[in-house]
Amino acid sequence: MEGKENLLYLLNTSDYDDLYNTVIYFPFNQRTLSDEDRKLLDKFAEYLIRNKNEILEIGGHTDNIGNKEYNVALSEDRALAVYQYLREKGVAKEKLKIQAYYYSQPLADNETEEGRAKNRRVNFKKIE
Repeated sequence: MEGKENLLYLLNTSDYDDLYNTVIYFPFNQRTLSDEDRKLLDKFAEYLIRNKNEILEIGGHTDNIGNKEYNVALSEDRALAVYQYLREKGVAKEKLKIQAYYYSQPLADNETEEGRAKNRRVNFKKIE
């Protein structure tokens, strides 16, 4: 067709897996994003803007230090920090859901500092 330009975006399956396997780790009791975190999230924002049908859950997690109420709030704050950054980058709010998991889904043993550090995170799940 003359005069029409068609764009085709190709994404390797491994690129897709890498995006959804992105994990943002946080220091103890922190909820702010580092410059390195923002670089990772920039790639995610570009992908979500291009892929209009994707809906993303942003799951905030904590270690088990402190009481449940505090950790629910902290995990929500961590997820919200990611949500707000993606919104600033142009991702539609309808594409993003946040969930506070506190210490209910540990990746590692909370009995060691190394394990607790792995549990202080935000990770992602494709909803649609």
